[in-house]
Amino acid sequence: MVTTHKPSLPVLAVLVVLIASAAIVRFDAVLAYDKPLKFDSYFHARVAAIYNPLPPTEIPWPEGGRPNFYPPVYHYVLLFSSAIFGDALQASRFVLPFAGVLTVLAVFLLVRRFKGDDAALIAALFAAISPHAIAGSYDSPQGIGLLLSIPAFYLLYKGKALLSGIMLAVIFLTDPFPAAYFAVAATVTVLWTMKKARGKSLLLLLAPPALAMAGWFASHSNAFSCMTNSIGTYFLGLVGFIWMDQESPIIFIAVAVGLYFLYRERRSIGFFEKFWLAWVLMGAVLYFSYPLSSYFHPWRQNAFLLFGFYIMLPGVLLNIRWKLLRALFLLTFLALAASSSLVVTLSGSLSPPLDPNDYVAMDWLARDTSRQLLAHPDFCAGYQTLKNKSCLMDIYLECIPDKQKWFDLENVYYSGSREPIISALDKYGIRRLVYQDKLPFPPDAAGFDKVYTAWSLPRYTPESVYER
Repeated sequence: MVTTHKPSLPVLAVLVVLIASAAIVRFDAVLAYDKPLKFDSYFHARVAAIYNPLPPTEIPWPEGGRPNFYPPVYHYVLLFSSAIFGDALQASRFVLPFAGVLTVLAVFLLVRRFKGDDAALIAALFAAISPHAIAGSYDSPQGIGLLLSIPAFYLLYKGKALLSGIMLAVIFLTDPFPAAYFAVAATVTVLWTMKKARGKSLLLLLAPPALAMAGWFASHSNAFSCMTNSIGTYFLGLVGFIWMDQESPIIFIAVAVGLYFLYRERRSIGFFEKFWLAWVLMGAVLYFSYPLSSYFHPWRQNAFLLFGFYIMLPGVLLNIRWKLLRALFLLTFLALAASSSLVVTLSGSLSPPLDPNDYVAMDWLARDTSRQLLAHPDFCAGYQTLKNKSCLMDIYLECIPDKQKWFDLENVYYSGSREPIISALDKYGIRRLVYQDKLPFPPDAAGFDKVYTAWSLPRYTPESVYER
């Protein structure tokens, strides 16, 4: 079914409510604070600030440069937006939430084109309340990449493989992950659907992103060291048992619905269904293979998988013959999505990563930079961006020059054992560190003296500076 008529007034009214709700959910937290809500924003703003005007091949690091792995489109967007918001850091607060709101509208238009008004409204509802869509509206350019995937898909559907490929190149230069999802889903769909000229279509589709990728890595060849960084294996232990993640029930449903849909519609499945089914199943395979892979962050993959699932699910629901089962299925999924969104909202992830005492401590530390500072990753990301001062353990994990040193120093903040903490501080000659009073290890046990405590707001944890 292809819908071409204009939507009715009731449909438009519901759509307006959904878009307004998406905007309120995303911008309420943005406007409640004057700092970004995610530490990645500090990093991207810092990178954008050193474009001159071309992307740098290296990013300043306390002990030398490190490869600039991220492609440039998002940083240019921040630079251009800074003319409106004042600087790249402030622009980062608004650009991604705005893209998230536009995604709700784009999802509606796409699903309506292929599945009608009812399915489109359900898809827009999911896109508006998705916990990972909300949480991902603040720190990573993946949201822009997902938004651009919708017009890229439509161009491919209309037979304009070259234009779709150019759009895919732009997606890669924004965020490689959505580009990888799109390339795999599109390749599967073209091979599955087309009987003739499949090779030509794939060439036109994949040549532009391949050229973009070659151009980027040719000018940033040192970024290949990031591709082989095995730091992801370390973080599997921090994430915990993947099947106990709060999104896992929804992921299981996604897999079940995808397989059911493939079986039930195996004779009449069309281009739309094949593409998004391939997208969802690829995401499911990656999601449940984390214990075997070090190349994907679990908290990123959920957003990609669920993006395709929200587009595919409404058509499946509306094709279920038993109305009671359809209603129960929809209500169950909405309850899971709503509960996950509530967890995201109440967990503090929609507030700045640092409390006011941290920013007070930054002001004090910036007066004297004669000693190399060690601080926890969130603090370092903010300190380097806001004060333009050096700090160990910045959060940019993919391209850490000395991973072993990073692991050792991270134990200072996340290990409960004194011996590895004291060993790391002595081994790397740390003489100044920021340490929250609530953490279990007292720095004075390693010969440090407390020289300053930021406690401007008593209801927040004091942030203290220690030296030796």
